[in-house]
Formats: sequence, C-alpha cells, structure tokens
Amino acid sequence: AHAALARLGRDGDVIAVGPRRQPLWPPGVVGSIAHGGDWAGAIVALAADASGLGLDIELLDPPLPPEVVALVVSATERAHLPLDHSIPAHAPKLVFMAKECVYKALFPSTGRELEFADVEVDLDLDGRRWDAVVAGRSGQALSGRFEVTDGHLFTAGGWGQGWRRSGPRCR
Repeated sequence: AHAALARLGRDGDVIAVGPRRQPLWPPGVVGSIAHGGDWAGAIVALAADASGLGLDIELLDPPLPPEVVALVVSATERAHLPLDHSIPAHAPKLVFMAKECVYKALFPSTGRELEFADVEVDLDLDGRRWDAVVAGRSGQALSGRFEVTDGHLFTAGGWGQGWRRSGPRCR
C-alpha cells in the first residue's frame, strides 16, 4: 500500500487502521487492500480521480460451493452467467468478488453495511469487466475489471465522477 501511495507521489503518508481493521487512507486519497492465497495488493487513486476503490484477490480453485452461490448470486445474476465460456465455474466467484469490491469502494464514504442482495452485478467475461448497481443508492453504479492469472482471480473497481469506465488495470 505504501508503494502504491509512493507512485502517486504520496510517499511518507500514513495509512491508519480503522475499528474494523479497514485502511484509513490519508486525506485526498482513496484505496483498497486485499490478499488471497500467496498474493497481496493495493489500489489507490487521488480522490479527484475516484470517489472509492475496491480490490479483491481470491484463489481460483475451488469454485464457490452451491450453498454459497445461492446466498451471494441473485437469480437474475445466475440467469445471466454464461455457461459456454472458458471460466463458467468461476463466474459466481467473480460475482462475489465484484460485490466485495463494491463494499470496499462504498463503505469508507457511506459507513453503510451492504448485503449481497443489495448489489446486482453484470459480468462481461470476454471483456474482463464488470458493472454493478447498488439498490437504495439511486442506482449507484460502479465498474471494474478482473484478471485470472497464476491460479488467482483479481477484481478491482470503483466509482465517482472522475472514475473512467475503462476501470483499473489489473496487474
């Protein structure tokens, strides 16, 4: 996270830890931290460029168990999951991860807990993108990208006036 801040020209800034162990970013910065398997990462931006960011990292395998998919992925989302793609077994995990990104991107500014049912995700597996809409936030839209590499899934996304539809580069 400190290396990411340094790339923004903010080396030396302190990242405090909040009561829920969430990062408290320095003024003028938004970001997210994640870890999964043997990977860890951070995504940061100036607040002028994004209102919130989310990052999640998970092991590719195993896929989510059916009982977790039933809790996390809505009937609408399940109906839109492509079954003829190279990663269909992992699409529910990508929905879960996009929802995790939404939570991480919104919570610092809203303090609002979200349920999985509060967020509707649309995956574009070929474009490696996702879009999400949050219920009860006047159609608050977030967008992001995902990558599959080295046995891991990576999702990153954000929202805000300066946020670009192209989303972050996952690398």
